[in-house]
Amino acid sequence: MLCEALTITPNYLIYGDDAPFHESNDYQRYGMLSRSEPEGYAWMAYVLASAHLSHAEAAMRLLVDLARGTNKKFDQGAQERANQLLLDMADELRKQR
Repeated sequence: MLCEALTITPNYLIYGDDAPFHESNDYQRYGMLSRSEPEGYAWMAYVLASAHLSHAEAAMRLLVDLARGTNKKFDQGAQERANQLLLDMADELRKQR
């Protein structure tokens, strides 16, 4: 009744937006928009580490297969590059504090 009296939708009353679950809002909620690269990287690592082991493994298999599909040399030196990228991102995060 309140929404009818105000001629607004329930979503607008609650969220201040008729469509509060836009894709861009999902990116903000999931930490993939308006974040520096190191923060997004840390968020992704945290999510994977927090997920159930079988879910994290499935997500990693999918992501690795996608990466291999776009970069045929993905596996060559991947662990060394991954380690260095993690250290670089950690240094960037420390600088932001």
